Amino acid sequence: MKKYLLAFWSFFFCIFTSIAIYAENSPKPYIDSANKKEQSGDYAGAIKDYNKAINFDPGNPEVYFYRAKAKPNIEDDIGVIQDCEP
Repeated sequence: MKKYLLAFWSFFFCIFTSIAIYAENSPKPYIDSANKKEQSGDYAGAIKDYNKAINFDPGNPEVYFYRAKAKPNIEDDIGVIQDCEP
């Protein structure tokens, strides 16, 4: 019985640690936070979170799209164009 409990807790620990490491090294939490801020009208805060997401994954076009979508709300028309350039 002790072997099974040890195996269970070891497995649980590995899964939990993997999730924590993924969350720390992933842009997803910042994208989710930015989307919520944008929906609530906090466009400057959303753009800051999109910037953090871009730092994690600068090759992700989705984040640039979301940031470009938020920028007109703070009257950053040049930033919109820059985000849409390849």
